[in-house]
Amino acid sequence: IHNERILFSILEEIKLTKKDEDKLNNFTEENFSNEISFTIDSPPKVKKRPRSSLGGKFMYNPSKKDEDDVRKIIASSLPDFIVLEKPIILECSFFLKTPVSFSKVNTLLAEDGQILPSGRPDVDNLLKLIQDAIIGIIIKDDNLIIKVVASKFYSVEPRTEVFIRY
Repeated sequence: IHNERILFSILEEIKLTKKDEDKLNNFTEENFSNEISFTIDSPPKVKKRPRSSLGGKFMYNPSKKDEDDVRKIIASSLPDFIVLEKPIILECSFFLKTPVSFSKVNTLLAEDGQILPSGRPDVDNLLKLIQDAIIGIIIKDDNLIIKVVASKFYSVEPRTEVFIRY
């Protein structure tokens, strides 16, 4: 309701052309009609914090190999893809290995999404690795990500499923 009031007051103050009105009326998430997806068939990994060496003079990225591995998977899945310079919606589903301590019933419930992982790793750290890995191969810069949906699940087949709309 608050956003609608702000939008209405802004619209009262400016004069829109017919073309501008049409553009505003037609801009929704449905405009993101193109989509790509890929799956990383290995256990999800987190983005590790940058480290310093030699007394803080040099910084290095301990997740560089993991990012490069994801980039190779993307490149092989989407060989002719052109880097996007437009907004995207990023959806990631992280399927963590089902704990060996789970009973057969709990394993089935977890596979069905009825038991979800609520501990480590944090979903934002899982997501950050994917966000950084797609820079330069899917999108020009991570500021083009306008919406993110990220979920963690258990599975007997650990993997990461990535779905991008643009």
